[in-house]
Amino acid sequence: MAIIGGGVAAVEAMLAFDATSYSRAEVHLFSPKSKFVLKPLAVLSGFGRGDLLNFDLPKLTATVGATFHNLSVSEVVPQRRMIRLSDDSEFSYDYLIVSPGAKPLWFVPGATPFWGPGGNQAVSEALAPLREMEKPRVVVTLPEGGTGRCRYTNSRC
Repeated sequence: MAIIGGGVAAVEAMLAFDATSYSRAEVHLFSPKSKFVLKPLAVLSGFGRGDLLNFDLPKLTATVGATFHNLSVSEVVPQRRMIRLSDDSEFSYDYLIVSPGAKPLWFVPGATPFWGPGGNQAVSEALAPLREMEKPRVVVTLPEGGTGRCRYTNSRC
């Protein structure tokens, strides 16, 4: 079993294999990043309310008996059940789970987006002027349906 990705879907798939007693399966996790960051909780750190919750992927995979490969996948060849890795090596698999992650989109014109762990500075800079105001008003928004388009014409939506 090969799992491509280092995000929540990849980690959950790996943990599910462990929890469902597929002990005979060799599970291999391929990710160019060695840290798994729980991004939904990263919002708190953007407001100065806690640290990022992250896990060391090599240790996590070892805990469940899986093997971690600190490599990205450059090609999937399904006809041969093979993946080509960033170091030009190949890995054969019986089953493959591909979890490339979500791509953040710019949603609301004029808003300060929070893209996750790397967005703390932008949020801090946007909030700094509010500290001088007596009763600041803040809008946290997402377009209807999460379509990536703001339905409002007012840039302050």
